[in-house]
Amino acid sequence: MRNEICTFDLRSLVLCASLAAGAAMAGDATPLAQYRDVQTETYRNDEPDFSLSYPYRYRGVAAPGPGQVFTASDATRVPSIGVTLVPRPEGLTLQASVREAAKRLSPTAEVTEERDVDLDGTPARRAMVAWSMPIGFGLELRTLLVSAYRDGHWIVVSATDGVTAGPLLPELEASATSLRFQ
Repeated sequence: MRNEICTFDLRSLVLCASLAAGAAMAGDATPLAQYRDVQTETYRNDEPDFSLSYPYRYRGVAAPGPGQVFTASDATRVPSIGVTLVPRPEGLTLQASVREAAKRLSPTAEVTEERDVDLDGTPARRAMVAWSMPIGFGLELRTLLVSAYRDGHWIVVSATDGVTAGPLLPELEASATSLRFQ
């Protein structure tokens, strides 16, 4: 299995700026102020072939533990994003998969919202989960889970932000839903 982490850096930004400058000279310009400096890294998995983008400032680790093929986190370990890859459980429907993933996250996990999503043609299920980490005083967390099946595998992306109120960090939601299969 080949796992790869790629970086999009200043060269990408320079290329984007030069393209914008060229468009400006052609008369169909988008103002430079509308471009965002979004720097991401990409995790790529070989079998099944998929990729996932995550914020460049997160430290990524391939194959961090049993079932996990990738995890990345901020310096404080939260926010974080992880990818689990296991054989597809027999009889587990896509509809039920995020609830099963939530149970595996924590026995006390509560799914607070869930819905179907389309990842560029691949059906998936996403859910927001509230749960308590069973160490110390029981830290309250929330995690966005994205679940999909591919080539006999169950892929679950988990994005945890360490906050329980307000919207999920936009960068984490973008990362969790950036899962793409080739």
